[in-house]
Amino acid sequence: MDIFVIAYSLLFYGIGRWVKSSPSVMAGYYTIPKEHRERVARQTADCFYRVFRVMAVLMVVAHGVMRLAGVDKVLSGCLSTLVISVVGTVGTALWVQRYNH
Repeated sequence: MDIFVIAYSLLFYGIGRWVKSSPSVMAGYYTIPKEHRERVARQTADCFYRVFRVMAVLMVVAHGVMRLAGVDKVLSGCLSTLVISVVGTVGTALWVQRYNH
């Protein structure tokens, strides 16, 4: 399960890097007016990168803290993945919405 948490956190980091390097992959990119498209896409991509990087670190830290607290390996992996995924997804949506206004 430790390998799964590390792999999943690396996946988050990889998604963040991918979006940052090519913001046109984001949904709604071509619906943004052409004169604002690049600036808005770059800001949003930078925001996504920061959030996904933090999510990856928090997932590993949460798993480590639960393991130190004596929580079962499988349960701590599942809980850290679930909590960080839900909190991170909602947090990303709220942060991006706030960042682009």
